[in-house]
Amino acid sequence: MALRILIGAGNYPKLSESYIEAEIRYFLRRGLEVAVWSEKVGSPEAPDLVRVFRNTLSDAIAVWKPSVFHAHYLTFAGYAFDQAARAGVPCTVRGHSFDQGVERARALARHPAVRRIWVFPHFAREIKDPKVLPLPVAFDSSLYVPAPGKDRKLVYRTAAGKPGKGLEDFVELAALCPGFRFELTANNVLGDESYLPAIEKSAVAKGVGFAKNILRDEAVRRMALAGIYLDTSDARSHPFGMPISIAEALATGCYVLAREAPGIHEYLGNAGAIYRTLSDAQELILGTRIWTEDRWKDTTER
Repeated sequence: MALRILIGAGNYPKLSESYIEAEIRYFLRRGLEVAVWSEKVGSPEAPDLVRVFRNTLSDAIAVWKPSVFHAHYLTFAGYAFDQAARAGVPCTVRGHSFDQGVERARALARHPAVRRIWVFPHFAREIKDPKVLPLPVAFDSSLYVPAPGKDRKLVYRTAAGKPGKGLEDFVELAALCPGFRFELTANNVLGDESYLPAIEKSAVAKGVGFAKNILRDEAVRRMALAGIYLDTSDARSHPFGMPISIAEALATGCYVLAREAPGIHEYLGNAGAIYRTLSDAQELILGTRIWTEDRWKDTTER
């Protein structure tokens, strides 16, 4: 009998959660049986990859009979692990970014049903608990692959449409980089409904290409086309994890620019550049105008 995984998600499916989608696709390729228990309904545009339970977790466990309950986010309600424990199901948890907290992780590790907690390496070093293990970002390597024919004047950004992603900075930079085309894709986020309309209005006014709630195939196509990927995550207001969009951009050979944040140096390595201010980012983007073909080739290979 194959290992059966029940994934716990706050609201599934979600267009901005390509991380969970990549994980599900990988489990399926490995021959595991996968279902999702979701507390809320996710993006209506996004397809369900597997069976989804939307009743109580106890009912989902009784029907699915999982070998493991695997939750995303350290903020996942403690009662869920209590219910899994009563059913004799071991639990694992995958941390992301905003949910991080040393005391939160340590408290979660003390739960008897929780066997492992995986967090990004720079978080794991802070927590220092035997149940907490470092694990870098995961992306779907069957979708995001080296892409020829990139548009070196195209600067791209994709993100969940919520504060902390710095999308207003992306729009502002577009006006500072003549000769480059900026394109932004963003997805609606429950609880932040007022943020994205303001970004869209500003983007349209400043000539930035804007699309929202695009499906995975279109997201892959756009990333493959971009020559430059600009991540504007702002660690001053939103803890920096390891944005999956950076991994997806690197996988296609983008020149990646990322804002200074804890953990970004080891994540990006020598495959891109780090900026502190918008002026720094402007200088890096405009600097590519004089790059040679060999410089572009080297950057893509990195």
